[in-house]
Parts: sequence; C-alpha cells; structure tokens
Amino acid sequence: MNVPAIAALALPVLFAANARAERPDPALAFLAGAAPALAGFVVGGLLVGTSGDRSAQGNAGWLAIEGGFVLAPLSSHAVAGEWGRAAVFTAVPAASLAGTVALFEYAPNVATGGTLEQQRIQWILFGMGFLSAAVGVVDAVLAIDRAHSLRITPALSPVHGGAAASLAIDGVL
Repeated sequence: MNVPAIAALALPVLFAANARAERPDPALAFLAGAAPALAGFVVGGLLVGTSGDRSAQGNAGWLAIEGGFVLAPLSSHAVAGEWGRAAVFTAVPAASLAGTVALFEYAPNVATGGTLEQQRIQWILFGMGFLSAAVGVVDAVLAIDRAHSLRITPALSPVHGGAAASLAIDGVL
C-alpha cells in the first residue's frame, strides 16, 4: 500500500471524537431521592395521623418517615453512580433513625406522652435526618459537575514508532 492510502485510513482514527461516559441526569437523581422521602412522609404521616393513642402505630409512622430519609440520598447517589458518596450521605439519616429506634425502645410513648426532653431529642433526631437527607439529594443533583470521563486519544509519535495513545481521566474522584 502506498503512504497516502495509509494516511487516509488513519485520519478518521486520529481525529475521532473522544469517547465519554454519559453524564448523570440531575433531574433523575432528584426524583430518585425525592420519591422515597415523599413516600416515607405519606405512609408515615398516615400512620401517625390515624394512630390516636396507639403508640406502636405512631412510632411505626415516625420510623417510616425517617426510613424515607435514609433511602433518599442513597437512591439519588445510586442514580448518579456515586456509591461512596451514597454511603457518606446516608450515614447521618441512618444514625438518626437508629437513635429514634433507641429512643422508642427507652420510652415507647414519646410521640404521644413523653417528657419534654424526650420529645426534644425526637425532634432533633428527626431534623438531623431530614436536613442531611436533603443535603445528600442536592449533592447528588450536583453530580453532573463531578462526572468522570475516560478519554483515550490516539496520536502520532516519533518516539513510539509512529503511533501512540494518551490516556486522561477527567473529573474529581
């Protein structure tokens, strides 16, 4: 073969567009996080609202709401493909849920007739879980700015016998 024919075959390879991973969809990450939080509020709110003086049903409602807080950052980061960040942002709502379970074991009627100190602890745990879940979902929505991409670029190089490839990873790990 002659040199112009080889050059004509090599040109499309040398000037091809970079192969990039598909960026996460921020709207899908938001919906994936908002859905379990909303479902927890709906189911838990119905349980709490219809519990009357039945503390077990009211406690189950509180735990359902806080369970939604645990699932919200986990599912939104899962959609964004960030499992490490999912674990980090799920830790605080999970700790809040565990604290609420411990509080309900200590004083089963906190929601309906607990002391003021017990109710403050319950609301602090609830607020921490809610706030950290919201921050986790927002962080997953912003994952588009952290999207990773792997780029392999072919190039001509006199050092490597005429052909070489460069490898670059974009983004923050």
